[in-house]
Amino acid sequence: MPTTKAEDRDLLEYNPKHSVLICRECQYAIQKNALESHLLRHKIYRSERQRLIASVSQLTILEPDDVLLPTADSPPVEGISILAGYRCTSSDCQHLTVSEKRMKRHWSETHGSDKIIPKLSTFAVAVSLQTFFRGTKVKYFEVTPLTSPSAESLEDGTDKDVSMSDHDGSQDGDEATGLHLAEITTPPTPVSVPMFESRMPNGLGSDMEILKYFHHFTTATCLTLPSMEGVDVVDTYWQVDVVAQALSHRWLMYGVLALAASHLSCLTDDAAAKQTHRQIAAHFLYDFYPGLEKESGLGKASASEAGNTLLEMASDCDEKRTPQNSGMPTAMANALRTLPFRLAGCTNRPDDPQDVVASMTAIANLFESCELSFGQDDMKVSWQSMAGWLLKISQHFEQMTVRSDPVALVVVAYWTILLVTRAQQLGCWFLTGVAEAILRQISGQLSANNQPALALIEDLIREKHT
Repeated sequence: MPTTKAEDRDLLEYNPKHSVLICRECQYAIQKNALESHLLRHKIYRSERQRLIASVSQLTILEPDDVLLPTADSPPVEGISILAGYRCTSSDCQHLTVSEKRMKRHWSETHGSDKIIPKLSTFAVAVSLQTFFRGTKVKYFEVTPLTSPSAESLEDGTDKDVSMSDHDGSQDGDEATGLHLAEITTPPTPVSVPMFESRMPNGLGSDMEILKYFHHFTTATCLTLPSMEGVDVVDTYWQVDVVAQALSHRWLMYGVLALAASHLSCLTDDAAAKQTHRQIAAHFLYDFYPGLEKESGLGKASASEAGNTLLEMASDCDEKRTPQNSGMPTAMANALRTLPFRLAGCTNRPDDPQDVVASMTAIANLFESCELSFGQDDMKVSWQSMAGWLLKISQHFEQMTVRSDPVALVVVAYWTILLVTRAQQLGCWFLTGVAEAILRQISGQLSANNQPALALIEDLIREKHT
């Protein structure tokens, strides 16, 4: 199949020569076992997703390690982004990378000595690169486009890193970026913004408008965010540490501005203003995600840590901390304790014993997280308890949720009702509407095929409100 339509756009394209499935919007190939989650990122929902998966199942799709790479004299593979990169010119080497820094490090570690690294142009040449896959499966190959890449960046050995909008990585597993925000199916129209050059919607075309969001973050938003464990002066983490990093990393600044815009959307009651702030936040995020992925791939700890904090809001949950007395309401505690037995009565015996192990572990971790959250009325603790449970769930349990396993969906619903709503009530304004959206989606999936499981969720909601 040349292309496969997803709703009103040609999203997927099969390349029979290399036996890979290419996402036309993301411009890279998708592994077969990652197709469902990738379609979810593009907001392709159940009926349409099942149609696409059924169509793709008829194709021969190779695993990343089995895909034969084109030769260097081949034209670019259609649908895959072309990256400006470098090839090592040492005999029998042919090392490829899109990062000047990594090429210099490669030369030093593989071909160099204790001598000063010479000019880049003496051991590398500018080339055009592509990679079928991203993440841990990135593997660059050289192609020959109609126009050759410029060699201007090879003039001297000074350290000129690729810009925040470029891709980066290495053949040993770094991730080349190019991610698209799930809520935005097509890139917003670029508007000239001298300070940040972000893709902004109409009405936000000046530095002054952008500075208003930055000012709001430094004077208001940062004061509402959970402080972090392991930070020496927790009260200044968002206002000082994160801001300092953002001033040095353009992509991180986009994340800060997106958070400020989201905060303003929660503060206003005006529907039009709320919608405007949300749209602006989405456009800032569009430029934030690729930078975060790239920085994480390069292993730059401080900036990527701040970026992941903005993305996950306190991902380093303190797992060892246990309150002396749990304030969890008795009815909720009993509901969690009896949940495994009640689930057994409304679902069939699982084919895979690991389903039972993963579910029981998730429930036990949920009970511990609830004890921590309800132990004190503190926004920081409630957030860390909520986020901490997500960090503890096993990969097998994640797979159960992807395939809409009723047991996994009920456990996620309990986490939502008990921990997400509590964190939101204790001051995590950025969670407004999240619980309702999760429960609405879970209810829609269970109402069609498992009413008893849905009843367990409805029972907990009633107990919570009594």
